[in-house]
Amino acid sequence: MFSTIVLPLDGLITDTTYLHYECFLDACRSFNITIPNELSFEEQKVFRSHQWLEEIDNLSHQQKEELILEKNRLYDDELDDIDDDDIYPGILALITDAHKQNVLIYAISDDDLANKLIEQLELPSYIKLITSNDLKKVTYDILVIDDLVTLNAMDNKPIISILLSQNDLSYSTDFTIQNTEELTLCFFKKNLGGNQ
Repeated sequence: MFSTIVLPLDGLITDTTYLHYECFLDACRSFNITIPNELSFEEQKVFRSHQWLEEIDNLSHQQKEELILEKNRLYDDELDDIDDDDIYPGILALITDAHKQNVLIYAISDDDLANKLIEQLELPSYIKLITSNDLKKVTYDILVIDDLVTLNAMDNKPIISILLSQNDLSYSTDFTIQNTEELTLCFFKKNLGGNQ
């Protein structure tokens, strides 16, 4: 039995990881900071959060804050051009089917512009947006992630964890999938037990 599924908003519901990365590239240029501009998707994921800025020693705290503000300004502008083509395949069907079966969907994001992204894409209103701090306070059955940092940071582990990854390495999750179209209620019911 399961009643709750957690999906990251950036990188699993929506194809926006590259936007975070490109906006950080542009923001860094204004501070004369060079970061690699041809990273793989796996490498770009780190730019969805601001933690990587801790690695830059030559910027003051104030400069780091200004860099984040500039990145967010650029990202905000880019969100105006986003559309339903930026929703990963199969995700809307999963969300709709889950809602019909009274399965709650949490979309996890720590981004200040997450609500704008949801509104711009006209994602269903029954998706509940939460932060990673909120996730520590709620109960959930299934966690689907695209990076192991998220799983390792969780205090309360899900009944089942699924990693979306393009490589065939073994991970500390229950399942590894290679595309979002594999995420269906049938998949969850088969591997966890049905929601009656």
